[in-house]
Amino acid sequence: MDSDDAPQPVKGVVVISLPPPDNPSMGKTITAFTLYNTPQTQTRHEQPHHDNQQDSLPVQQHQPPINPESQFSLSISRTFFGTPRKFWIFLGISVFALLLYCSVSSQTFEELRGSDDDDRPKSFLFPLYPKWGTQQWDVKLKLGRLVDVDKGDLVSPIVNGRGTRMINKLSASKAKVDSTALLPVRGDVYPNGLYYTYMLVGSPPKRYFLDMDTGSDLTWIQCDAPCASCAKGANALYKPTKGNIVPPRDTLCTEVQRNQEAGYCATCQQCDYEIQYADQSSSLGVLARDEFRLRMANGSWTSLNVVFGCAYDQQGLLLDTLTKTDGILGLSRAKVSLPSQLASKGIINNVVGHCLTSDAGGGYLFLGDDFVPQWGMAWVPMLNSPSLLYYTYMLVGSPPKRYFLDMDTGSDLTWIQCDAPCASCAKGANALYKPTKGNIVPPRDTLCTEVQRNQEAGYCATCQQCDYEIQYADQSSSLGVLARDEFRLRMANGSWTSLNVVFGCAYDQQGLLLDTLTKTDGILGLSRAKVSLPSQLASKGIINNVVGHCLTSDAGGGYLFLGDDFVPQWGMAWVPMLNSPSLDYYDTEIVRISYGSRLLRLGVPVSRVGRAVFDSGSSYTYFTQQAYSDLVASLKEVSGSGLVEDTSDPTLPMCWRAEFPFRSVADVKHFFKTLTLQFGSKWWIVSRKLQIPPEGYLIISNKGNVCLGILDGSKVHDGSTIILGDVSLRGQLFVYDNVNQKVGWARSDCLTSPRSKTLPFF
Repeated sequence: MDSDDAPQPVKGVVVISLPPPDNPSMGKTITAFTLYNTPQTQTRHEQPHHDNQQDSLPVQQHQPPINPESQFSLSISRTFFGTPRKFWIFLGISVFALLLYCSVSSQTFEELRGSDDDDRPKSFLFPLYPKWGTQQWDVKLKLGRLVDVDKGDLVSPIVNGRGTRMINKLSASKAKVDSTALLPVRGDVYPNGLYYTYMLVGSPPKRYFLDMDTGSDLTWIQCDAPCASCAKGANALYKPTKGNIVPPRDTLCTEVQRNQEAGYCATCQQCDYEIQYADQSSSLGVLARDEFRLRMANGSWTSLNVVFGCAYDQQGLLLDTLTKTDGILGLSRAKVSLPSQLASKGIINNVVGHCLTSDAGGGYLFLGDDFVPQWGMAWVPMLNSPSLLYYTYMLVGSPPKRYFLDMDTGSDLTWIQCDAPCASCAKGANALYKPTKGNIVPPRDTLCTEVQRNQEAGYCATCQQCDYEIQYADQSSSLGVLARDEFRLRMANGSWTSLNVVFGCAYDQQGLLLDTLTKTDGILGLSRAKVSLPSQLASKGIINNVVGHCLTSDAGGGYLFLGDDFVPQWGMAWVPMLNSPSLDYYDTEIVRISYGSRLLRLGVPVSRVGRAVFDSGSSYTYFTQQAYSDLVASLKEVSGSGLVEDTSDPTLPMCWRAEFPFRSVADVKHFFKTLTLQFGSKWWIVSRKLQIPPEGYLIISNKGNVCLGILDGSKVHDGSTIILGDVSLRGQLFVYDNVNQKVGWARSDCLTSPRSKTLPFF
């Protein structure tokens, strides 16, 4: 055989990329390349691009001692098929390694059940929002407050320069600056009384001067839509087109209108808002979306779509301050603010900074963290309440009205505060639901029987309605009657569907519920019970009875889904649910808890296993008395790391302080260890483990202390159950599969779903 006709030897290169030192959870990346030495004379079966491959990746020239038809296949045959024992050993080790990799993998794969063979939308998708519990203060108080607006569709049918001021020197924390927007600031305290910058908006971009306001949520610009009451302004009014107007179903419209009584408008073509300021002035307008052109810190420019206010009616002192500017630049923590929108798109980290010169000549403003000094700063914590609940919204009735509901996997019945009339109701986020006589569920209804099965009163033959009462673990209660009305739900593909659902018309709330309901309107029951929302949807054949939620680790929100379209095919750790006929919780057996390498007692006999409940309706996690005591004893070691226990902090029973207040858990997590919960089997290899990092059980209090978000559960439920609340459920995708009776989880950033890179509401 001529050398030109001989098969070419195989060249192999394997590249192993180690994870970064600060994030070992990313795992190793292994890339293998197989190349051939391409002959000069190509046969009709060879691809002409092989020469390029050979040139692009040089390898050592090593000639093998033999020249078989296929060296690689021959070596495999000799090594394994010639010696079956070695082959089977190799195969067994490979399978074991694959299983081990899948069990510990931190990535959630994107393949979905039935995604190839059934395109019919079978799941509902909901955004989740964090809700801070109420204390003596109102953490949502802003200088500019969004209020109710009910003025109809006031908008009729809607058919550069650069600043020269240079910043000479900044104390930057990074050598390379490319993820921060940098803006010049001008103004003074007297006589103008404001500092302003400029934005380039639209295509082609036009310049608008905006007051820099860290106390306002929404950025808005005076606009001609037409304008009912506008000041002269520095520039011509912004003129939107019909394509710029944000629809009422947009998520940021929900954010802006969440404190307004009007709620969702099914027939509206726009998103109305009104802002009232502390000086009694106001601004009325509609949300618009247009291109903002921003200068990055490295001098380059970037363009992106931003939602802002098209303000067509200003009243009060605003008309005086707007003689030299065109609107307000909202820089608060709200989701609709400009820095929050940029951060949600991954453009910047959500950091705002400004520096105003002492001679009132101006200064600069930056969005992003590139210009935050590494040292020399005095830091204090922002006020935040640690009582965190997650809520979503439902559209109920005809026409549909919006209600915010706390997401609760530990509750059976969905209920909304209602005017029937109401004996004891909290203010709530929206107006009370008002039922008609036709909405009331009769006592002979099967779901009434389900609700009343554990109540002493039982069936009432003469009653005209189905009464219920719910007692919660914190001793609060809700009393009401069952109602049936139309729920309008968003499908996973973005479309909407309507169906009748039975829920509670709650007219008498007592206890802590009256505090938690100041920003929501009720509870979204997601348990295994027949009366829960997912069970009702499954009984109608709308979805498979599967519930999933993913709460972001930074308490920013997440998403909830009903149905199995978003359940990953692999990458999940699954454990069986307990079969408890009288209980409808999502619970499973737990065999071991450890803090670092130290084992914590479960508080159950040696011959028995413990019980764990996944409850998104609880803000905190509860351990049995023995496990809690062992954990507290283990945490004594942090006192030697510069942390001092602070018994004066009323936030939670166990808090620590340092010389300086903490800004986030990231500042202190290195003092603490990971909690590991082991399910299924006491054998470490075959069991399923849920690892809870310090971010999953620590919070930062209003005093800047770090506090333990795990409490003694000896007086909660039956006292012998581990209850995993929101604080420990963040940063993970959790799935409750009622069809197959199992609970699963996988690490996730919760910003994108396994089905797609973006969600309809993100």
